[in-house]
Amino acid sequence: MNFADFKEIPLFSTFPDDLLQHLYSLMKEKEYPAGYSVMKEGERGDSFFIVASGELEVRKVINRQTGEYKALTRIGDKEVFGEMSVFDQTPRSADVVALTDVVLWQVTVPHLKGLLQSDPASGANFLMTMISLLIGRLRTTNKTVAVLAEAGRLVSSTPDLPTLIRNLFELIVREFEG
Repeated sequence: MNFADFKEIPLFSTFPDDLLQHLYSLMKEKEYPAGYSVMKEGERGDSFFIVASGELEVRKVINRQTGEYKALTRIGDKEVFGEMSVFDQTPRSADVVALTDVVLWQVTVPHLKGLLQSDPASGANFLMTMISLLIGRLRTTNKTVAVLAEAGRLVSSTPDLPTLIRNLFELIVREFEG
C-alpha cells in the first residue's frame, strides 16, 4: 500500500498529512498466505491491523481440537481488525484467518500512543472514528443476538415442524428485508 492509498483509509481520514506520514513510516508490512491464522483467540494483543490487500475471515472457535468454528464476518481492503485488544488490553476474542494471500499493515500500541499524544486533536478524532467502528460492530451483533433469541423462542414454542419451518423462514425474510 502506498501513501496515497494509506491516506484513504477512513480510520485516518482526520489526521493531518505530516502525522499520517509519520504513522505510515512506523507501520510494519506483513504478508501471509491463504489459510494462515493471523491471530488466535486468547493470544495477547498489542497491535491492530489494516488490510492492504486480500480477504480474511473472523472466526469464533467452537472446538479447536476438531476444527469446528463459527464464521463471524469477512474483512477486506482498507478494513481494520484486532483493535479491541489494543483498547482493553485483553486477549484476542477470535481467530482471524487469511482466505486469500493477504498484505497487512500492523500498528502497534506504543506507536499509536505516541502519535495520539503528539497531536491531541487528531487523537480525539481518531478515537471517535474508532468508537464509531466499534458501535457499528456492536449494532450488528445486537441484531444477530435478537434474531437468534427469536429463533430459539420459535423452536421452543412451535408445536409442529411445518409451522416451525414457515415461522423461521418468515423471520429470516423479515430480517433481510429490514
